[in-house]
Amino acid sequence: MPDSVRRRVVAALTTPFAVRLAVIALLGLAVRVVYVLVVAADRPLFGDALSYHLWAEQIADGKGMVAVTHEQVGVVVDQPTPTAELAPLFPHLLGLIAWLGATTVAAQKVVMACVGAITVVLLGLAGREAAGERVGLLAAGIAAVYPFLWLPDGSLMSETLYGIGLALLLFAGFRLGRGPTVGLAVAYGALVGLAGLTRGEALLLGPLVLVPIVWNMGDDLAGRLRVLAAGGVAAVLVLAPWTIRNLAEFAEPVLIANNANAVFAGANCPSVYEGRWLGLWTLECNIPAPPGDESERAVALRQRGIDHVRDNFDRLPVVVAARFGRAWELYHPIDQANYEVLEGRPREASLVGLAFYYPLVGLAAVGVWRVRRDRRLLVPTVAPIVVVCIVAVVVYGVTRFRFTAEPALIVLGALGIDHLVRRRGGHVPVPDPAPASH
Repeated sequence: MPDSVRRRVVAALTTPFAVRLAVIALLGLAVRVVYVLVVAADRPLFGDALSYHLWAEQIADGKGMVAVTHEQVGVVVDQPTPTAELAPLFPHLLGLIAWLGATTVAAQKVVMACVGAITVVLLGLAGREAAGERVGLLAAGIAAVYPFLWLPDGSLMSETLYGIGLALLLFAGFRLGRGPTVGLAVAYGALVGLAGLTRGEALLLGPLVLVPIVWNMGDDLAGRLRVLAAGGVAAVLVLAPWTIRNLAEFAEPVLIANNANAVFAGANCPSVYEGRWLGLWTLECNIPAPPGDESERAVALRQRGIDHVRDNFDRLPVVVAARFGRAWELYHPIDQANYEVLEGRPREASLVGLAFYYPLVGLAAVGVWRVRRDRRLLVPTVAPIVVVCIVAVVVYGVTRFRFTAEPALIVLGALGIDHLVRRRGGHVPVPDPAPASH
């Protein structure tokens, strides 16, 4: 490395902001490691988490992502075949970790705690990009201790990796808002594709962020379309290898994961249309499994759910309201904590998370008020909230599905705190909208 480059790197890493951010990140790492070692290390894996762990073994052995025996749900596999039950990026990360030697559940959870701490750093950088160093450090500080950001690390769930993608999308969205260019659109589109390969709903962030920001560029229609196309093509290119693999392997088209179709049966059946579990999901409604390959079964399950919606359309408003309320902890939040045990989250930890969540929502509302006239900040932070609302209404409501919005809530909460501090000091600057790019 040339001396001039080395000096610049050292200078950047030793600024007061960088040092403080590093200290906060170490705090976040300590919180995560202590939680994993003291609380979560010996907790058994359920559902998707067990699938991820089993796939990691197969991927580490060079067999790729293939169907595995999953006794919890009664799946016995004699002849492994390619699977796309869930999005591929997280199991492949676990496969790499297993290949490097972390083969036990406890070891993989500790590694995930380290991966989760990266999100703390990235949210600090995103906050600084939004409104300066104080907001960046506030965002990092909230991210270090906020339970709903570190609970997935001890559950071995994809949200740990997803958090990195969401933080990067916030940073890129703020940068894009300063002045949309083809290069920034390509970067944003590629990040959308990678996040989508972790959790499919992230693909919604592409149009929800790119379209309103780019459409505000000015009167150059050709330029706006060029930037939008660049972002869309970048996302497609990232998704293409996995989608092409799926088109070659399955009878029915699969963009990312078959689970996106199969979930409709469990979310639309009698036991979740009334009673205690109103608005949730249950495995019993996916039984008996339809015939065919994985993609054909998923399509049949989707149709089973659609048929139930048609036959019980009068119940849909109540069900949708319950889903929405559950996603945002407005409807039976204690039941949500009980349900999340099936996601590998201790009930007590989820209840602690609620004590952090409600104040954060209040601060985030102040943050939205602060940036209400600044599209550069408003669009990237509100879009994830819109995604959660869409998923809750269309699929079902569960705390884990709110994760898409958690990083945005953290940045908005930091903006809210900064606004209140400035207001108390008698100085409340209102951010100017980013200048249009022509």
